[in-house]
Amino acid sequence: LYKFQTFLFSSFFANVSILTLSSVLFFFTPPAREVGAPAPIDCQLSKWSDWSECDPCTKLKYRSRSFVKFGQYGGASCSSSLGENQQCKPAGPCEQERIDCGNDFECESGRCIKTRLLCNNDNDCGDNSDELCEDDQEPKPPCRNLNIDISELGRTAGDGVNILGMQARRNPFDNEYFHGICDKVWDGNSRQHFRKPYNLASLVYQTRADKTFASDTFEDSKEVLTKIFQETTNNFEASLSVKFTPTEAKEGEKSEKKGAGKDLSISGNLGINQSKNESLHSLKSFLYQTNKTFFKVTGSVQLATFQMRTRNPVLSQIFLEDLQSLPPFYEKADYFSLLEMYGTHYAVSGSLGGKYELVYVLDSDVMKAKGILAFRFLMKTFLIKLFRCIDAKAQIKNDKCTTRNGYNHGEYISDLIQEVIPFVEGGTLVPATALGEKLAKDYKDLDVDNYVRWAATIVDAPSSPIYTLIPPEMKDSYTKRKNLERATEEYIEEHSTCKCQPCQNGGTIIVLDGECLCKCSIEYSGIACQIVKPFKGE
Repeated sequence: LYKFQTFLFSSFFANVSILTLSSVLFFFTPPAREVGAPAPIDCQLSKWSDWSECDPCTKLKYRSRSFVKFGQYGGASCSSSLGENQQCKPAGPCEQERIDCGNDFECESGRCIKTRLLCNNDNDCGDNSDELCEDDQEPKPPCRNLNIDISELGRTAGDGVNILGMQARRNPFDNEYFHGICDKVWDGNSRQHFRKPYNLASLVYQTRADKTFASDTFEDSKEVLTKIFQETTNNFEASLSVKFTPTEAKEGEKSEKKGAGKDLSISGNLGINQSKNESLHSLKSFLYQTNKTFFKVTGSVQLATFQMRTRNPVLSQIFLEDLQSLPPFYEKADYFSLLEMYGTHYAVSGSLGGKYELVYVLDSDVMKAKGILAFRFLMKTFLIKLFRCIDAKAQIKNDKCTTRNGYNHGEYISDLIQEVIPFVEGGTLVPATALGEKLAKDYKDLDVDNYVRWAATIVDAPSSPIYTLIPPEMKDSYTKRKNLERATEEYIEEHSTCKCQPCQNGGTIIVLDGECLCKCSIEYSGIACQIVKPFKGE
């Protein structure tokens, strides 16, 4: 059902597209019912399954359901969880997992480490139980007295990737484990050394982040929007089904609280996904204003390359606890929950950097008043020159940024751009939020440093299925691996476009967060592609 392919991460590229008002309406529910539009279809769920047996270790029983039909034609979308559990009284005792560290030290967390790692100022156990030194014992730090920190690139390497495009919320690796080694890596951008985690076989910083721009023009915004969905899913050869909002991740669990302090990765912050939803709503608010044009820009920056250790990686304690809490029998929703928390896959090797998408809301009247009649010409005279005019401090308004017909781009931009709607992907919460706010509010004073600070923590790389990380020594490891492999396949099937009504007149179905949308061919429009467009001149 899926075939993983290598992600290709370009160096600071920019794809530019024009989103005219009339060509984006078909993606959203119109304010009034269209002529010939089908009746709205609300989300339809199957009946609940019977309750499972009572798991003796979690003392919970489970049941699940499935999506039968997604919402369509303005009906309610599918946003409900597919599973629930209840406390129960087990019939037998829980067989505890036996830990045998042999001659090694057994941490309170259950991790086994070498005795040489005791009392070295490194948190090798993950719970600091290895740092309870004897009264007369002096700590022996691997880096001696050097204060060498781990970079955000090191912390986020190996982040999860979701096959449906959703941001994973946790990293499965303990990238603060060093195995007693002081392996220093030089970062030429920040001009300092960082300590390389044990889980990384290699981490190489680029001496200079490439900020080269490229651009493409699309005559039809429908093709641009379709390409966005395809870029999100076709790395796995999945259908045009995209999910940004988690429905199965359980909030408030014991493991959630215990891992709160370690959600440092790009996937650890719900605010980023919420920001994307807010941006979609902002874009939707402009759809019915006739004097607006939408300009879409995407870009990325590459800062480093990495390779994860393939043999015996050290997993985070919270990830191991979440694996252990999975029932040994197959329970769809509970396994879906782990996939939405950590991703269906994890990054094995590749590039580290950042990616952003912008939608410029432009005033069409200003464009006409300035004599710009063609979008191609606008792109050449405005956008390309705009980026070329960004100096070391990224101040758009520059004396050199003038056009041949006499007006200054800095003044022109103020009238032309009414709003910038950012779709920021990646970065820890503070840099990502800062970049989003900068792009949305201060687009007349863009700061390249904002890009660099934010871009330091997103990953785009070849990946491996998350179920391959289940340790073979874990209790019920074989069963849980098979269950998680099955869950990955069913997770794709659960969000298939086959649960939508077909679009009329050859339209293409797209699923976005449990709602079916129709992408129409150039001859048709409407919520179901039911309207024949008039020929030009009629």
